[in-house]
Amino acid sequence: MAEYLRQEELSEVDKLKFLKAVEILSSAVRAQGNGNMNDYYPLTILTKKIEELILQESTESLTSSVRQQAMLAVVALSQVKPAFHETEKLGLASAGIYSVFSLPLITPSPDWKDTASLYLQTVQALDEMLQALVMEDMNPNMLMLQNFLEIVLPWLTLSEKVQEQTRALHTISRLLRFICKFPQLSHMMEFSMSGKLMGILCLFCMDPNQEVSPEASEALHYLFKILVLQRSKCYELGL
Repeated sequence: MAEYLRQEELSEVDKLKFLKAVEILSSAVRAQGNGNMNDYYPLTILTKKIEELILQESTESLTSSVRQQAMLAVVALSQVKPAFHETEKLGLASAGIYSVFSLPLITPSPDWKDTASLYLQTVQALDEMLQALVMEDMNPNMLMLQNFLEIVLPWLTLSEKVQEQTRALHTISRLLRFICKFPQLSHMMEFSMSGKLMGILCLFCMDPNQEVSPEASEALHYLFKILVLQRSKCYELGL
């Protein structure tokens, strides 16, 4: 793995080998219980390399599984010590979102089924990476969610491309659905953009496009669910 870290340019095969090595090492460190990735390779260096690999992927077409495997490597690293710094989380999230959202619309072609399958797997990997990065210890960090939403929302509100809007709404919906599973949320009181998010989602619920409005409605459903659950929690605690 050290050899891959030293090289600025890697072939696709070497990129995949490096990312697989990161996953294997992460599993080994995790199995130790009190293991630390920094005892083997500095997490900061691994994180920077993975972010670079994501950003090096073409946004003109999707023909490689490198960005997918890079995001899954981040998930693996999130399960070991030390934890990512906030700046590292934001850098990885920004890279993943840009790399996936910028892809062109998948159009019918001789190999479109393979491309569509690879795209769906890549989107799933992005969802899993963001879910892993939003966690703080055992609970979702709502301030980190807010930071991620600030990255995602311009793709929804400023873009004129339907595929970018639907991708943004999908990501928001999946993050909110994931957070609904947890009764305890860190920094919920500091989550200050619920009203803004609710207003944006309500507007897109009325969008005439039949791809946009259902995604917005689903995201709004999960946002309401989080707010109701947390209000009930505050009531129980007498807050």
